[in-house]
Amino acid sequence: MLTPVASLFWFAEIILEVIGSRYAFRRRIVPLGIYLGFRAIADVICMSIYQFCSQGVYAWADLIQRTGQYLLFWALAVFLCCKLFDEDRYTTRTYLGIFTLIGIAAIVYFHARPLTMERLRDFEFGAQGAAAVFMGAAFFMLSTERSLQVNRVWEWLGYALLVKAGWDILVTGLIAHGWHGESLYPIGALSALGMWAWALWDRPATVTPADKGGMPEKWMRRV
Repeated sequence: MLTPVASLFWFAEIILEVIGSRYAFRRRIVPLGIYLGFRAIADVICMSIYQFCSQGVYAWADLIQRTGQYLLFWALAVFLCCKLFDEDRYTTRTYLGIFTLIGIAAIVYFHARPLTMERLRDFEFGAQGAAAVFMGAAFFMLSTERSLQVNRVWEWLGYALLVKAGWDILVTGLIAHGWHGESLYPIGALSALGMWAWALWDRPATVTPADKGGMPEKWMRRV
C-alpha cells in the first residue's frame, strides 16, 4: 500500500500532468500534450495496479509505461529544440520522424535481450541522457547565436525538460551506487511539471508566422 506522503505526491503529479496536457493541447503544442496526457493516464493505471494487484503485475505495467514515456520524451526534446531555433513545420516533422525511428530502434534493441536491473538502469541513463544532451546543446548554441530572438515560452519548456531529465539521471545514478534515493524522484518530476504548467499559463505556443495556422489571436499577443 502507498504511504500518505507517496499518495499525495502521486496525486499532485497527476493533477499537474492533466493541467499541463490541457493547456498544451489548447496551444497546439501537441508533443507536450501527448506526453503529459500519456503520463497522467499511465499514473492512474499504475497507481490502481499498485494498490490492488501483485508487485509482479505492477513491475510489468511500470516497464510498459516507461518504455512508451521515454519515446514520447525523446520526441518532445527534438520538438522543443526545433522550436528554439524557429524551424518551420516541415523541418520539425522531418526531425521528429527521424529521431522517432531511432528511438523505436533503440527500444527494440533493448527489449531483444534478457531484462536485468542493470540493463534497465543503462536504458534509463541513455533515454534521459539523450534528451538532456539535445536540450543542453540547443541552449549552448543559442547562447552563441545572438541574432536569434527566442520566445521565452519555448525557453521555459526546454528548461523544464532539462530539470526532469537531469534530476532523473542524478537519482538513478544514486540508486545504482547503492543509495536509497527512490523517494527523491517526485522532487524533479513536480518541479518540471510545475514549470511546464507555469510556462503554458495564458501564454502563446509561438509567435512565428509559419506556426500560426489559424491559432486564435489572443494566444499570439505576448512574446
